[in-house]
Amino acid sequence: MYLTVYLPLLAPALLAATGPRLTLHRALTSLRALPADERAVLLAHERAHLTHRHHRHTALARAACALNPLLRSLRGRLSFTLESWADEEAAMAVASRPLAARPQARAAVATAAKHGGPTTALAYLRHKVTARIQALQGVPPQSRYRIAVPAAALATVTALADVTAALGRFLEVLRP
Repeated sequence: MYLTVYLPLLAPALLAATGPRLTLHRALTSLRALPADERAVLLAHERAHLTHRHHRHTALARAACALNPLLRSLRGRLSFTLESWADEEAAMAVASRPLAARPQARAAVATAAKHGGPTTALAYLRHKVTARIQALQGVPPQSRYRIAVPAAALATVTALADVTAALGRFLEVLRP
């Protein structure tokens, strides 16, 4: 269950906030500027962020980057992947990939205009909108669970076997 809060802000704002109850915040001005079908896409996009707890993935990536500076490129890639994931969820919710691509461009331009930046090229670069729109216009991604689940199971079994062997060697050393 989601609690939708409409904020009467002057500038468009698109965000999903987390808390004890998952809350979806959206500026009233940005919703009024969109047709109903595009409004449904943006709401589904933000709901996907909340449903799949993307804030936790982001926090984990930030912690990993803080601990290991070599992982800095991970943050940008994860951000793009999470946005693409939410785009795909929104496309499934409205059953139209082209419709899901349309409001992404409008949102990027509106956000850039709010921050006083250029309203075209840099807005698209900052949000990687062109890559996200191209992904939505292409073939839907195939699920990789059939490969990922057995690979994760094999890695888990291998790690458990290694830990068990190490524990056995450790206990052998302790035995007089």
